[in-house]
Amino acid sequence: MKIPHRPQVEDLVPCVITDIHRGVYFGLIEYTILQTIPDRAQIWDCRHAFQWDTKEGLHSLATHGPGHNAKIGPAVNLRVVKDVSSYIPVSPEALIVWRSAKW
Repeated sequence: MKIPHRPQVEDLVPCVITDIHRGVYFGLIEYTILQTIPDRAQIWDCRHAFQWDTKEGLHSLATHGPGHNAKIGPAVNLRVVKDVSSYIPVSPEALIVWRSAKW
């Protein structure tokens, strides 16, 4: 499989992405995806959230980031996720927490 070229930083949006199989991911997606909402996503700097330790549920991951007891996998350069069910843009505050999250 040929890996596509990484888009320019200004064309990427940090998001929480979910799929119909209950998978939860964080990463950078192309801005145009938010306009078309496809069921497949290329996620750059992708991290898989196995446990997220929030009191407010899934949307809290996008506003505050994962809690201290979360289990977040390491970042991979690119992951393609199929059967996407939602894209939730991440706040600047949550972005900092996501990038510093440990397993």
